[in-house]
Amino acid sequence: MQLYERGMLDLDRDVNAYLDRFEVKNPFKTPVTAGKLMTQTAGIPQALIGLAAPTPEVLQPLDEYLAAQLPRVNWPPGKLYSYSNLTITLLGYLIQKRSGLAFNDYIQQNIFQPLEMNRSSFEQPLPGSLASDLAVGYQYHQGKLESVPFLYLNIAPAAALSATAIDMAHFAIAHLQEGRYENRRILAQSTARFMHKQHFTHHPLLPGTAYGFHERLENNLRALGHFGNLRGYTSSLTLIASENLGIFIATNSFNGINDDILTQFFDHYYPVTRSPTSPASETNFEPNLERFRGYYRDLEYPRHSIGKLTAPGRYFRLTASDNSLLIEPPKIIPGNLMFPENYEPIRLVPIEPLLFQRTDNDGYVAFETDKQGNIVYLFNALNAKIGAYEKLAWYETVPVQLMLVMVCLLIFLLALVWTARSWWCDRVAILPQI
Repeated sequence: MQLYERGMLDLDRDVNAYLDRFEVKNPFKTPVTAGKLMTQTAGIPQALIGLAAPTPEVLQPLDEYLAAQLPRVNWPPGKLYSYSNLTITLLGYLIQKRSGLAFNDYIQQNIFQPLEMNRSSFEQPLPGSLASDLAVGYQYHQGKLESVPFLYLNIAPAAALSATAIDMAHFAIAHLQEGRYENRRILAQSTARFMHKQHFTHHPLLPGTAYGFHERLENNLRALGHFGNLRGYTSSLTLIASENLGIFIATNSFNGINDDILTQFFDHYYPVTRSPTSPASETNFEPNLERFRGYYRDLEYPRHSIGKLTAPGRYFRLTASDNSLLIEPPKIIPGNLMFPENYEPIRLVPIEPLLFQRTDNDGYVAFETDKQGNIVYLFNALNAKIGAYEKLAWYETVPVQLMLVMVCLLIFLLALVWTARSWWCDRVAILPQI
């Protein structure tokens, strides 16, 4: 946004115009722009493989890493939200490319120094003055919390920031004051307002994205924020401009508790009275719920590497009951990544033909169809933040895929037995006769 303000970066221009070492492989007519990168709608899939390096000596420069790892665009830019670490990494490289400064140097001079974020750094490893104070990260392994080593990340702009709560408070204040911290500005007020407005949503009643921030709509409040999850660490920053309030959460374990803490915070300090009557009673139509039933998969998983094997952990199923829909985990898959062990099914009641309301809060869930009227996407299934999920064809569903795997394993075992039997029979046939 600083580069945009200085006329050094056009948010609506094809980013390939700024690149020379590599290009974004985009088979669609709509270009990938910095604006779409900042709203996570560029169509670039998530990545899980090759994010980290074993030692700082083998960390790859941003241009080399992106040239080797950036996948092709998977769906038309501007159509769907799907978070990708590589999207943020590419934005970091654009900062480096357009400013002429190394990414870390740019952030140090233009963000950390004016905001007095004196104990924050993207350096890997951390400078000596900070390294001894780094919190040890922990992760559960076989039922016990075990410490994890420091990660050296090739995707530094997306995940390598180490900071303190005080420093993050300075960052939050600068945004709540629309670009100003004390008597210094990191953005003009008009630029900050432009950055904080909604730039994408799947439906007018659903949360969307600003530039660099995700919207959260809860208890009649609009919040902007971003979550961070890394091996050994969990963090989040939430800004509620109407209340002049910033909330920063950091824990030294990978636990995903941010959503629970924020929901309980909103319910405690900003409670709302919800109507006991079902919104469905106010509708004058009876939708065909059967068209919505089926399995849905989070768009946020790798498409062009072995990391796609994590996709089965990102499913849920939608069932129909009593003129409503239920979001449930696929019980056939243990340890699903999207549901806690004590998960209670979410009930959805119809408001409009493609719009439903949750009964556990005031949130909405929307659907999208193809030209033939078939359901293809579901939006905002599980929380107060933006999310997109694709409906699976019958042959893509978990039970069918597992059945195919079992059939393939059975054929392999039968072939193995047949080969062993043939080998044994041939060996017996050539034994000398006594």
